[in-house]
Order: sequence, then C-alpha cells, then structure tokens
Amino acid sequence: LATKFLEKFKPYAVALSEHLQFAPRYDIFKPDEGMLGDSNSQLCVSADAESFCAPDPDGGGPVTGEDVVNEDVRQLCLWNVTARRGGTTGALFSEPYWLYVVSFNRRCSVRAHDADHRFGEVCSLSVMREVGIDAQAVQDCVHRNRLPILREQLKNVAWSRSITAGGLPATTSELLPRIGPPTQRLEVQRPAGPTNGAASSVWWIHHAP
Repeated sequence: LATKFLEKFKPYAVALSEHLQFAPRYDIFKPDEGMLGDSNSQLCVSADAESFCAPDPDGGGPVTGEDVVNEDVRQLCLWNVTARRGGTTGALFSEPYWLYVVSFNRRCSVRAHDADHRFGEVCSLSVMREVGIDAQAVQDCVHRNRLPILREQLKNVAWSRSITAGGLPATTSELLPRIGPPTQRLEVQRPAGPTNGAASSVWWIHHAP
C-alpha cells in the first residue's frame, strides 16, 4: 500500500517541488537489553560502538534489519546530497530522491534471489546510476555522516512499538521489537512561518521495503 502511495504521490511532490515541505524519516531504534543475541544479531549495525537497529522486513528471508538500516542511511544521504532549498518558500526539494525511491521500490525486492534485484547495496547503487544520481557522492556521505544521521533518526520516532515474533521461534529472548507501521515514515509538514502558498497539510505515511 505504501509503495503504491509513493508512486502515486511522486508526480504531485515533483509538481509542488519547493511548495511542499517534505522530510524523509526512518524507523531506527536502539536495541533493548538482551536483544543482541545470536538470533537478533542481524537486526543492527554498529557505528562507533553504538548499535542501531531496524525491523527485519522478511522474517527468515535473506534481507535483514541490518540491510534496512544501511538502506535508510543511503536514502537519507541521497536526500542530503541532492536536496535544494526553494527560492520563495525555503523548503527543501529533491527530484532525484523521488526518482530513486520509486525506482528502488519497483526493482529491489526483499523476495528477489539475485543481488541485482534484491533489497540491498548492489541493487541500490545500480538504481542510483540508472536515474542519474552520483552514487559515489552518496557513498562518501554514508562514510562521513552515518553516525550523526542514525542518531538524528532516533529523535524522530512518532509511534509506539509492539512485540511480535517476527518469524522466529516464540521464546522470550527471540521476540523482536517490531513496529505496527513499517520502516519508513514520509513526513509532509507545514513550513515554518509564512507559507507563501506552500502546502499546509500534515501527512504521516509508513512504508516498508
């Protein structure tokens, strides 16, 4: 549902451009005590001795929460590298971001068997090049800014967590914190100060890879 929304919303986002205040937000969380056992080790990435996690998008499939965290950082870096501030409203806008997320969702599936079409870095970089994004600039951003980007996402959680078995044996130590809405929040907000004709709705959209 959210992927279909992204595809349908993209032309409106592009048409509104800087008249729409938009900021991508992703579901990144800190591991709970006891969560980083062998069963859950692939939910998280480490950055300077800190762990940052995301829900597993496919249960026992090949794509992990670690893959989701890494993709979240790539998408945030893509936004940071390509977004430009509008002249009249001051709102940030990135058409390359919209081209990428729609193309990535269409091509890079959690169910694909080959790396060229599976959710992950190989497919991600391929999509960037296909839509004309400087993949090296995005990768440089990832290497330089991963830690502050991940810390920033921890400040933007807008929902409560629930507990589900996540496809693993339902023992206490293997219960994974999963979120009701999945891993990506698309935040469309009223610009601060005078709107100068900018869109003023607030929408909360949740998106899974």
